[in-house]
Amino acid sequence: MLSNNKDIEESNFIDSLIGKMTIREKLGQMYQICIEANNENVAFNLEDDRSLVKKGFAGSVINLVDRNLIQEYQKIAVEESRLGIPLIFARDIIHGFNLIFPIPLAQAASWNLELAEKAAAITAKEATICGIRWTFSPMIDVSRNPKWGRVAEGYGEDAFLVSSFAQAVIRGYQGENLSDPSSLAACSKHFVGYSATEDGRDYNVTPIPPRELNDVYLPPFLSSVKAGVATIMAGFNDLDGIPMSGNKELLKKLLRDEWNFDGVVVSDFNSITEMIFQGFCQDGKEAALKSIESEIDIEMVSLNYMNFIEKLIEEGYIDTELVNKCVRRILNLKHKLGLFKNPYSNNNFTEINSDFDNNVALELAEQSLILLKNNASFLPLKDDVQKITVIGPLADSKIDQMGCWSMDGDIDRVVTFYESIKSYCLEQNIELYYDSILPDCRVSFETIDDVTVEHIRRSDVVIVVVGEDSLMNGEKHCRAYLSLPLGQSKMLEKIAEINKNVVTVVYAGRPLIIKDILSNSTSVLYAWHPGSMGGKAVTNILFGKSSPSGRLPISFPRAEGQIPIYYSHKNYGRPPLERPISVNDGDFHNSIGWTSEYLDINHKPLFPFGYGMSYTKFEYSEIKLNKIILDIDDSLEVYINVKNVGSVDSYEVIQVYITDVVGSVTRPQKELKAFEKVFIKQEEIVQLKFSIPVKSFKFTDINGDFVVEPGQFKVWVGSNSEECLNMEFYVK
Repeated sequence: MLSNNKDIEESNFIDSLIGKMTIREKLGQMYQICIEANNENVAFNLEDDRSLVKKGFAGSVINLVDRNLIQEYQKIAVEESRLGIPLIFARDIIHGFNLIFPIPLAQAASWNLELAEKAAAITAKEATICGIRWTFSPMIDVSRNPKWGRVAEGYGEDAFLVSSFAQAVIRGYQGENLSDPSSLAACSKHFVGYSATEDGRDYNVTPIPPRELNDVYLPPFLSSVKAGVATIMAGFNDLDGIPMSGNKELLKKLLRDEWNFDGVVVSDFNSITEMIFQGFCQDGKEAALKSIESEIDIEMVSLNYMNFIEKLIEEGYIDTELVNKCVRRILNLKHKLGLFKNPYSNNNFTEINSDFDNNVALELAEQSLILLKNNASFLPLKDDVQKITVIGPLADSKIDQMGCWSMDGDIDRVVTFYESIKSYCLEQNIELYYDSILPDCRVSFETIDDVTVEHIRRSDVVIVVVGEDSLMNGEKHCRAYLSLPLGQSKMLEKIAEINKNVVTVVYAGRPLIIKDILSNSTSVLYAWHPGSMGGKAVTNILFGKSSPSGRLPISFPRAEGQIPIYYSHKNYGRPPLERPISVNDGDFHNSIGWTSEYLDINHKPLFPFGYGMSYTKFEYSEIKLNKIILDIDDSLEVYINVKNVGSVDSYEVIQVYITDVVGSVTRPQKELKAFEKVFIKQEEIVQLKFSIPVKSFKFTDINGDFVVEPGQFKVWVGSNSEECLNMEFYVK
């Protein structure tokens, strides 16, 4: 329903434009060309891209980032095509454009929605200067398998946490009004279940039970729709036998009809054609039919719509109005972006590379770093440190510090850890020695030369930077083994033999298997891939300028055999017995009961969801509720006191979980329902109040309905998913 005169005027303009378009021009709006790949334009006898644009046979462009070329192509579309319809230029801008922020998984580790929103807004400002108005981000796939390379691109294992970051990032990209020249249309992807790929291999099948799909994988997308996301991308995956590019049940009936999403849906790169290889379509004609019936508006790169839709109309398989619906949504997006009035990028911001932007990147990086081990409070480094040795190729690698999907990053804006600590040591008159030892992080370890051995021996602390390079995660970069590459592991072991005061910093895009790191380190700081300002962030944490406040957005396994491992699993009929954590991984022990356990490893994660250490300690007390018995329309109000009982001012992440004790179907042991990151000074006590609607306890019941069932519940409040205070309450 049109709400005002402006909506009516926009609708009339778009309807008038559609009325003037030929079928080929309509299909052109539904075709996204890739200038970089140029993907053989078979339908047009290899005509070049400029000719396609001039004829009106392309509606959007992916992967063009040069501002002058963007202006050139836009000028052809607006001034030389018959109807003058502007192009939209799109790009996979995942965690920054020129200024690179921490990877999304690291941003989730910050548990700071405000900083994530600011980072997205800065990214939008930079990208739109080039003329890019559409990003294929955020990736909001709930990710529970760290073998999957794209776990780096998302916000972790929990639907509520992912949903919260999805909304924050969408707000940051899109701003208050899409017509603002610095607004970037967001795209929530990959609809839906793509992260549940079997064996953690990209493009594999995703066998997800319907109830799990409804309760875990769909909620972030519904949150995105409620946040006003402009576009959604369909996934590559085969979901229960139906590839998402042709999944009418979810794309049409759920997303369009039930959720009333009226934005643009785009396919993934060549994914419509790939339904042929998946055995779901006989040929491109059938692929085009199934995709358009699912109301995918734009086909990315492949040419099935251009080649076959017109014939499908002629043969009576589809009606022209279905094409018009798709085109109307595309033109509506262009209108909302203000492209008909202002198709060219005329932004000339002087604030690029501003102190504000760099400080946001620095603060977000600092708050994403997670302290996993700190024997005898070795960190922060003390004032009496006089000599430091830094080891590892990742310590001074600008590209690897930025992480995956940073192809547009300005390398001159990157401050590596070595550059940062070198500057700090010069200021503090600390002797510093650096040797990468390995030329890169994948090669075998042979030896450490005598000069470096002597420096290691004489140092007060040895800081070793290990982990993954930027190409070891991201799309198609999946791993079967998650331990450090063997060369780095042996190097770390040798260093620890020479000097026990080892601080290990881990750069990675996923949880790694880190038992060798823990055993050879006094302290371990998990830095993810922290972006342009990550080196300075690591330095600030190590020397105590900031206290670590990152918390895990995903559980860390002890071994690959535990995967998938996540905190919100269901209850067992035969729960595992508590074993001493000291059981050595890989050693066999006798079963002590008929329970759900492993013979050769503790069943618990190495580090649970929500975990992270600080340079201080926090004490939780006096949990209170507003009511013990609640109605469906009530909100549960939870009160908790948190005291900083240490000697360092620091942030704490207070996490609130709910347990539905008995249901018509088995329920998760805990589910995150609220969190807040709070700065608490030493000896300060803060009282926090969380108001949680009872309706947020809904789940898919035995009849397939989305309901809150009456009965007994528990609320848990604490610093991670395992260490919590709790109280019971009831819903009637």
